[in-house]
Amino acid sequence: MKAASVFLLAATVGTGFLGGIGFLNFIGFGPAMKNTPAEHLVSHWQVLDGYMRVRMPIFGSVILLSLIGSAVLLVKQPYTQPIWFLIIAVLFILADIFVATRYNFSFNRMIQSITPETIPGNFEYLRGRSVLGFSIRSVCMIGAFVSTLTALFLHTARGLQR
Repeated sequence: MKAASVFLLAATVGTGFLGGIGFLNFIGFGPAMKNTPAEHLVSHWQVLDGYMRVRMPIFGSVILLSLIGSAVLLVKQPYTQPIWFLIIAVLFILADIFVATRYNFSFNRMIQSITPETIPGNFEYLRGRSVLGFSIRSVCMIGAFVSTLTALFLHTARGLQR
């Protein structure tokens, strides 16, 4: 198996996990976050954010590296369609990071600094922004997976035509 195929497979698996998170956000996490009482959400979110804050930078970096590595290794190929879909996937990931920093990180910082007894007055506003951020990010996560999967299919189909 060529290095480009290995990187592309890794990128597809990584973005597939990310797309699954996005799907979970749409069908359950977002609605649950909107409807969970603030006191319960604070306790739950503090634990969840603690895990995600450690793991997502590593997971995200691996995904970006595998996408970029795949694109670089596929540059040698005479057909460019998979590269363009990988570039689209990278743009989706970068948009996800932008939205996370704009909408979600302020909510996460606020959650880490309060207790269920000290919920501030702007909690509902920040919760609403965070839910909106997760909705936008879910589109980006699913888009990154679909783009990467398309690149994999195009790459594989081209290889089978030889």
